[in-house]
Amino acid sequence: MTNYTLKVLQKTVFKLQPIDSSQITDPKQKQEIAAGKEFALHSYLFDRVSNHYKVALLIDSFNGRNTWYVYAEHVQILKDDVVQPKGAPESPKAPSSVKLNVPYFSQLDNVNNPFGSCNVTSTAMCLAYFGLRAQDPDVQLEDELYNYCDTHSLDRHNPADLATLIADYGYKDKFQLEAKWSDAKAWLNQGNPLIVHGYFTKSGHIVAIVGYNEAGWVVNDPYGEWSADGYDTNASGAGLTYSYEAMERVCGTDGDAWIHFVSK
Repeated sequence: MTNYTLKVLQKTVFKLQPIDSSQITDPKQKQEIAAGKEFALHSYLFDRVSNHYKVALLIDSFNGRNTWYVYAEHVQILKDDVVQPKGAPESPKAPSSVKLNVPYFSQLDNVNNPFGSCNVTSTAMCLAYFGLRAQDPDVQLEDELYNYCDTHSLDRHNPADLATLIADYGYKDKFQLEAKWSDAKAWLNQGNPLIVHGYFTKSGHIVAIVGYNEAGWVVNDPYGEWSADGYDTNASGAGLTYSYEAMERVCGTDGDAWIHFVSK
């Protein structure tokens, strides 16, 4: 998928209508944006009549919205770091399948809490994909992350603390409580993995999403292979396809999923 970025050249305003911001009196219908900000875009359209872009932000949102108008003279649209001329973007066909080369780690061989460390194990898989290695070659990365949480008073079960862990290691995590599955696909198309919370078990479980295909999401499940009957912990959880329907059932419908968008 083509990577589009909105770059703000001067202080501007995101707004719900393509008119001068001074005409909008409801503060919830506009948002001031500082110069220098950059936003990943899901899509955009150019309105020649009003000289405004209508942009759909891929990750960020303001006042609960991710779609806004912005005055075209205040911003630039970049595609793979190249400034785009005004006009409608090209519409490349999205791939029918994606599978990132994310390494697989099982939680069941962890030194620390092998039956309750899906969180740091899924995190370790994503960070290892970006090149992170354990500081001590005799310690698994997932055990290092577990110990880091303990020594830094981070609750590995808390999504915000998991995001802090990722940030502390120098990576980015834009955690969303109301994530859309379409945004998850777009994120994977950009070469980035995801971490999703779900009720695969009664107490909850976390897996890494590493791709998708026509049948469902491709996951690295640190606990083994999940099905409606429960878990086969003797099976490998590497590169499994969990159906779209099943994932919505246990992780949430569109706009109701807890997803970590992880990147460098």
